[in-house]
Amino acid sequence: MKPFETINEVSKREMAYNALHVYDYDTDFSFQQLQSMTGFDIQYADRGLVYGVNKLLIRNDKKILVNIRNYGYKIAKPTEQLEHAKWRKKRSDGQLRGAIKEINSTDDNLLTPDEKINKVHLLNHVSATLSVARKHTNESIAQSKDALYVINKAMKELDDIKKKI
Repeated sequence: MKPFETINEVSKREMAYNALHVYDYDTDFSFQQLQSMTGFDIQYADRGLVYGVNKLLIRNDKKILVNIRNYGYKIAKPTEQLEHAKWRKKRSDGQLRGAIKEINSTDDNLLTPDEKINKVHLLNHVSATLSVARKHTNESIAQSKDALYVINKAMKELDDIKKKI
């Protein structure tokens, strides 16, 4: 059964949410407790169910579920929510840096002029996103300058490509 399939016209996600949202911050649940409360084996279920419950908890209750390795989940305290958000931000920065490396390592000789322009636009977009993320989290100015350098370099490459076309 998928998270959006219904049982008596209520989705699995809503059933799990209804069972969990009434609990206070810092309440933890073992996988066995979650199964008895919701009727679903959350330990081995599709993560989409947990993500869906989290969306409802965030939207309606300003809470999130966080995983407790080899045990279950807990409703995070507000300070833990901030730490979880920092963890997500760190992961996203790594993804953006990886994207920049992949873009820069693309062999331009095998790209058409339109693909080269798209490459530069993509590099600009990803670099700007990383730069803004860094600026808003008070990371060092040197790192932001690095991102701006990449953007400026990409803009010069775009100008060179346009001149060749």
